Amino acid sequence: MFQRLNALAAVAAMMCVVTSCPAVTPDEMSRAIPEKLDHPYLYFSAEDIPDLQARTRDDEVCKSIYTRLLAKGQKLLTTEVETTAPREDKNPRYTGDWSYHKYIDRNWDSALTLAFLYQMTGEAKYAEKSFEFADVVCDVTHWEDRAHQFPIIYSRVMPWNVPDDQVVFNYDLYTAHTAHAMSLVYDWIYDWMNVRQRDRIRGALLEKAILRVRGNWDYHWWAHAYRCNWVAHCSSGAGLASMALLTEDPQLIDVVAESYNRVWRCFDEIGIDGGWQEGTGYSRDIYEWAVKYGMPLKRMTSGEYTLLNHPKINEHPVSFLLWTLLPPNQKVDFGDTGSQVIRKSAVFNVLAEETGSAEAAWYAKNICASDRNSLWDIIFPVTTVEPALPEMKSRHFRTIDYVVMRSSFTDTETVTLYCKAGRHTDPHHGHLDCGDWGVNYRGEIYIRGIGNIPYDEKCFDDVRWTYPQAGSQGQNVIFVNGEKQIPGKWRGKPMDESIGGDVLEYRYGDEREYMLMDGTNAYPKQELKKWRRHFILDKPEVTVVLDEIESVADAKIESRIHPIGDVEIPDDHSYLLLKGRRGNMAVITVASTPIQYAPDRHSFRAEQKNARLRLIPYVDTELNASGTETTISTIVLPVEDANEARAVAESVKRSVDDEGGLTLSFAAKGQTHTYHYQHSDDGLVLAQQEGLQDN
Repeated sequence: MFQRLNALAAVAAMMCVVTSCPAVTPDEMSRAIPEKLDHPYLYFSAEDIPDLQARTRDDEVCKSIYTRLLAKGQKLLTTEVETTAPREDKNPRYTGDWSYHKYIDRNWDSALTLAFLYQMTGEAKYAEKSFEFADVVCDVTHWEDRAHQFPIIYSRVMPWNVPDDQVVFNYDLYTAHTAHAMSLVYDWIYDWMNVRQRDRIRGALLEKAILRVRGNWDYHWWAHAYRCNWVAHCSSGAGLASMALLTEDPQLIDVVAESYNRVWRCFDEIGIDGGWQEGTGYSRDIYEWAVKYGMPLKRMTSGEYTLLNHPKINEHPVSFLLWTLLPPNQKVDFGDTGSQVIRKSAVFNVLAEETGSAEAAWYAKNICASDRNSLWDIIFPVTTVEPALPEMKSRHFRTIDYVVMRSSFTDTETVTLYCKAGRHTDPHHGHLDCGDWGVNYRGEIYIRGIGNIPYDEKCFDDVRWTYPQAGSQGQNVIFVNGEKQIPGKWRGKPMDESIGGDVLEYRYGDEREYMLMDGTNAYPKQELKKWRRHFILDKPEVTVVLDEIESVADAKIESRIHPIGDVEIPDDHSYLLLKGRRGNMAVITVASTPIQYAPDRHSFRAEQKNARLRLIPYVDTELNASGTETTISTIVLPVEDANEARAVAESVKRSVDDEGGLTLSFAAKGQTHTYHYQHSDDGLVLAQQEGLQDN
């Protein structure tokens, strides 16, 4: 009993720490909302319909979207509604059988489309059919995903600010998505429905979503996980559902207020430069819900409460996605995220319009324009903000220690170098990737980590770190006698926020950029005693990496890269040639002792039915240390062919002066590149020179 009380006290203490602003009370929220509400009122009112209709006439893209919606609506009018849900598979992440949830999603999507068409046309046939589809969504027993129920999720390692002792799993982000859609259906066909029909949807929203959290927030793990995207999803879904029901249940204003408060606290955890710990893919969810929950709040409270005025959202509406852009259409993919750029046109048009950000407008116009294809693009028009790119093209995201270096946001003939340090404190979507890096050129990523982990039954448990996608074995990092990096969180043990690494210095310059990191604390430090990694982007296309390693004596050291495409290794191991679809990259490594390149493959089979064995290639630069201190320099640059790669390799010179400083030089494309690292008490540091400045 004493231990349990201590655990509850610890949660209360954490809550006091993370709450950064006074919470909005239900009374305050209630006073900001009109006493009389007439449906529709969430995203638009009856008075706004003529403007929406005008967009479908005057804007060619909106006209095309609306034509497709009408065609879809016509088909749905004659579609027989499936009234019996498929049997829910107990282990969908293993079997791949998601038919139960696809059934729910398919029906609410149909109901939503028809409800929108009812608002746009006023034709009752759309409302009538919309309710038929909504009715079967109300009829299923629950809206959460089976993979998020007790049998599977119980062993998950819980994220920052959440104890592992969790037992309640009856509301998840899929519940929130369904509640959001059903709230809009309720709002949009409200005036067509009779009391019984309204109560059918109202009852489902209460039973399957709202009442599972109202008064019970602290029993749901995600409600305190402010560095996790689930807070934004789950809180927004409950909040919007409650907003939709205020005409019948005004007391639900407490859920509206509490949802707002929790999403606000989630936004507090956005980094000081706009970075998000879970990576670029999951950052999209944060900004999407800032719009999808923030805009109705703004409408209903006349601007008094809107998530879009959170300082982190207002200052950095697209910073993370813009500065992690890999031209023309990929993005930095550290952690559980894909490499394809994120396109949510309506979301980014709103962000640009609400914040006045020229960068958000550029992102909406140049990255998201091709994504204008949904009813949201009719509801939220193209921003009127003039688009522009920032003068400073690179960024150090200091809170999460990502660094992206570039010469241009758009020129694919230049190299984008991205690298990271950071803490190992995200057991859900983080990887053990302190020191990982990638090189993008001509629209291809030549060096990168493996990327997104398959979401099978075990991928969020402690076993996660045995997966090459998540463990350091699948990252472009250093290994001493095979010692791997370690997580900062194991199930049943407290979070250790010291595990991981730090960016010690970052310099921005028009001609050259430099980053120095220390990744020592990412390891157990039994074999590897100290590790400092230096990155240089010699603009526009040369990358230089220097590793300083202290280890046990005479250790085997491996520096790993995961190349994309074919790799050629000459007999003398003087270089690697990475062959892309649009060009080639040479990798040239020199060290304090002789090296050789050793290609190998990870063998991986996901915990999924009929999963195939995957063989994932990588190349290690191997050497045997002489003593306890080792330096490895790695040069990466575009070359036409193997002959050019060999010529550059033969020109490399490496020297160490009497004071312990190191100088590296080589010739490429008629230029000599020279880098001098001065010796200091802590290790080497790139000497200051013209064209570089501290940032």
